[in-house]
Amino acid sequence: MIGCGFFAGGAGAIAATGIGEEIIKRMLAKTVYDMILNSGDIRTACKKGISMFPDEVAVGLIGITRAGYAVASNREMAHYALIKHI
Repeated sequence: MIGCGFFAGGAGAIAATGIGEEIIKRMLAKTVYDMILNSGDIRTACKKGISMFPDEVAVGLIGITRAGYAVASNREMAHYALIKHI
């Protein structure tokens, strides 16, 4: 669902993974994208996006802008393992 699990625009792109029902409730990808528009900082936006969830809800984000990229999660998810080994 556009805006929930993924969103892209002129400022960058966000992809979310985890418990889909909870991600949908918060329109996570669009919400994080809007944070990027306001602050320009992808790392902070992704961290804030993850902080919207209680610890028992597994969620992860991958974001990219022209200025850089960010990964954030509250679990060791596939993207975390990939980045950790690069």
